[in-house]
Amino acid sequence: MDSGRLGRAVRAADLVSDHATFAVDPTEQRLTVGASGDTDDVSLDFDGDDLESLDTGPDGSDPVESLYSVDYLRDIVGAVPSDVPVSVEFVGGGDGGCPLSLEHPIAEGTGTGRWLLAPRIRR
Repeated sequence: MDSGRLGRAVRAADLVSDHATFAVDPTEQRLTVGASGDTDDVSLDFDGDDLESLDTGPDGSDPVESLYSVDYLRDIVGAVPSDVPVSVEFVGGGDGGCPLSLEHPIAEGTGTGRWLLAPRIRR
């Protein structure tokens, strides 16, 4: 996905909450970034032209949903160069959520930056 679109989703989540949910629906081929606050909700769907590919596990058919801190997401997305493709990947799995991997090119494509973010624990 484009870094600008990812940044827009994180900024929208930041307006309403301190956490954001990243969810993948493999049957609909869609990544959803959403947040719920006391007075408002926001949800942005990315599919088709927004995503280069969508892989959710060994067989590619596992739905995934995890909660992440918007503060950390904002810092990570702010460090990603503008207008570069960002690979969004869920690493591992489990009932508590999946770590999020964000990977993007740096130094005019001669290197790769990779960020890992642990999921927020739901109680």
